[in-house]
Amino acid sequence: MREFKRLLICISFSTRFPVNIGYVETEEMSASSFYYGTVGLIIGLFEYTIYFIMHLLFPKDVSILSAMFFVQLFTSFMNLDGLTDTCDGILSGRSNREKIFEIMKDSRIGVVGTAVVVFTILFKYKFYSVFSENFNEKVILIAFILVEMLSKASVYPSFLASHPAHSGSRLGSLFLGKMSKKRFIFAFFITIMVSFLVGKFLGIALCFAAFLYGFIAMKLFERQLGGMTGDVLGFIVETSQCILLSLMYILILYNRVIL
Repeated sequence: MREFKRLLICISFSTRFPVNIGYVETEEMSASSFYYGTVGLIIGLFEYTIYFIMHLLFPKDVSILSAMFFVQLFTSFMNLDGLTDTCDGILSGRSNREKIFEIMKDSRIGVVGTAVVVFTILFKYKFYSVFSENFNEKVILIAFILVEMLSKASVYPSFLASHPAHSGSRLGSLFLGKMSKKRFIFAFFITIMVSFLVGKFLGIALCFAAFLYGFIAMKLFERQLGGMTGDVLGFIVETSQCILLSLMYILILYNRVIL
């Protein structure tokens, strides 16, 4: 029952889904990070459902854009916001960490952040469009599910081993470094099993890629910023989706791993 409540906490935190969970202690909020990949799985199923329903009435391109938009709406654009803030700060050309944090905290979106968000959306849309036009329906289903689930799982290394970059990172203090090794290993193997059930060996390859990217990104940001923030976690989630879509395309096109 306690684990189910933690799942509901994670759903409530990560989405707009109305969940009545009452008062949540800090320890319970931190423990709910274990289910972030599960929430990604739910979001992926939701995304494909929107795509499927829209495709009954509209062309594939419109259906894909609609699915992508409703997912962002469903998650309050949280990860895109992190991507924007991180790029505005990191790519500002400043070497001073405090100045970078100041830019990242600014509620106004910069030119760099805007450009990166537009590119990211177009990048993901194009790959989903290619999958829907050139492969069977199973591929687009697998893409929606695995990309959403594994992009969320890519921050597990940060939940295990990272730390907040500064004391003002409320999200960082809740999740970063709060996952035990036992729960991390458990989450890793569950993610592998679900990935295999969804995408067979393609799923396993993408799973390892997601965790590897998450670990490398964590180390790079720790070197750059001295730690991690909630915005950086959103950056990792969004950029990992682009990487996973690219890798999925290469594996399907050149190895036909699931066709």
